[in-house]
Amino acid sequence: MRHDKYRVFYKQPSNLTLAREFIKTRLFNNESVIFVARVNQTAMPIGFTQLYTKYSSARMAKNWILHDLFVDILFRR
Repeated sequence: MRHDKYRVFYKQPSNLTLAREFIKTRLFNNESVIFVARVNQTAMPIGFTQLYTKYSSARMAKNWILHDLFVDILFRR
């Protein structure tokens, strides 16, 4: 799976360097988590979701916002 199919799907220019750096920074700073979907453990990824952290001072809790979600067109139903 091309690493930036998600960006291209949303009409953004392909830029693997920028996409990798953005994701690396989010993960390094503990700003998000990524879940990857695969057909099996050895297969290439077919999709992913990225969750971003949000904090609520009223509830004094950490929340997760699902912002990025992508499934390769061949595996959508």
